[in-house]
Amino acid sequence: MHISGSNLNNYIKLDNTTYHFSKYPLSWGWATWKRAWTEYDFELKDTKLYNKYIERAFRDPFERRYWKTVLKSANNIDTWDYQWIFAIWRANGLCINTNYNFVLNKGFDENATHTTYANPYVDLKTEAVTSIIHPQKIERSKKGEIAFLNKGYNLKRSGYLKYFLVRGGNLIHKVKSLLKF
Repeated sequence: MHISGSNLNNYIKLDNTTYHFSKYPLSWGWATWKRAWTEYDFELKDTKLYNKYIERAFRDPFERRYWKTVLKSANNIDTWDYQWIFAIWRANGLCINTNYNFVLNKGFDENATHTTYANPYVDLKTEAVTSIIHPQKIERSKKGEIAFLNKGYNLKRSGYLKYFLVRGGNLIHKVKSLLKF
């Protein structure tokens, strides 16, 4: 349902494959199909369904609380990507996330739409791939998701607060704009 061209954790190579499958999309340099947009719900109207998904999909109580907070606040902040995540989840979609980084995002400064804050990904290196090595199965990579949450974003169960306070600049930016700091 989503193909990522970015790997914000480009120092993490999960295995010898070029990509892995995940429930988490990366939204810098990505592609999808026209039919996938039929799932997009900008206003997140079906909160009952999304809450049911959150309860079923996330065992960690903090993670459940986080996604429920995102669900409640997404309509009050300038964002489109959270709605896209929920669209993927609602459709039981899979994301293809690359094990390499192909995207160089240059939009970090006071004139940017969303990334006006100091961002740890400003100097990511891009890589070239000469051949594609496919995963053996079409299934979510738990190893990839753990790497995405833990190593790349310090979202270990004990590290959530640190992430959101220290490294979660985008979330802090969105929350500040919501609270009009």
